[in-house]
Amino acid sequence: MLKDVTARLLTEWRSGWTFKKGSDISAVHWSVVKTFFKWAFSTDCVAGLDSLPDNSVACVVTSHPYNIGLKYGAHDDNRSDYPEWMRSVCVGIKRDNGHFFLQVGGIAKNPTISWLVLSMALAAGFVIQNQIVWAKSVTVGNESHGHFKPLNSDRFLNQTYEFIFHLTKTGKVPVDRLAVGVPFADKTNIARFDHEGDDRGVS
Repeated sequence: MLKDVTARLLTEWRSGWTFKKGSDISAVHWSVVKTFFKWAFSTDCVAGLDSLPDNSVACVVTSHPYNIGLKYGAHDDNRSDYPEWMRSVCVGIKRDNGHFFLQVGGIAKNPTISWLVLSMALAAGFVIQNQIVWAKSVTVGNESHGHFKPLNSDRFLNQTYEFIFHLTKTGKVPVDRLAVGVPFADKTNIARFDHEGDDRGVS
């Protein structure tokens, strides 16, 4: 049932169907949309991924539970099978030329969570194509910008960053680097490294 509904929605979208108010959306369209989104926000992630047609998702972005005992509604955030569960999530992402952005961070008492989750993604057949560091807080002079969970400890430093691992099946999936990057403020970088394509001006 779920796979049939998803396939119908994808077919409608690929045929040029647009979400507009008015009579151009038939009762069938509304039925598909309502069923899809009711399912999309309530299903188990592993079951949902298993129900998707192969090669139907071009990009997955996830910030999953870190198994550190936080309250997530009915989710058990103290799973003894956490590594295997995360591997099953990664296995469900099947598109060979797709992008998988896996956001994960550690905590002071367990800073290796990021590497554990990454190892499960690699075991599921992914390759790390890019590693992004999300700086959640930056201090310039006496001012801090951003947010992080403060610690009350004489042993640990504040965790002010998380990782975003860009994973693909081959490590060779194209990205539009100039569209997502920030122009060099110091233009000597362009001449020094012979990157004329990076000369986009400073916005």
